[in-house]
Amino acid sequence: MRLIDADKFTKEIASMAVVDGSTIAAERASALIKLVESQATAYDYEKVIKELTEYANGYICDMQKGCPFIENDKLDCANCGAIGTIEIVKGGLLCD
Repeated sequence: MRLIDADKFTKEIASMAVVDGSTIAAERASALIKLVESQATAYDYEKVIKELTEYANGYICDMQKGCPFIENDKLDCANCGAIGTIEIVKGGLLCD
């Protein structure tokens, strides 16, 4: 999967229609922009930032032995924190 800047893409579509100047180009551009805007969000950046902020300001290490994310009692808090962060980033994919 590849993430794109949909806002920039729709602006480029609109500018191509303006350059062409025909009614057909404008109608096609409008339809294509609607199609792009109707697509599901592939990655919710704001959700990830919110969860990482909550994670950083809350529970990273509860001074317990091991890592609750992967149930491994041999990991230290820094490694466990990194794993927790990775899980949050993974969770930002394919949002509704």
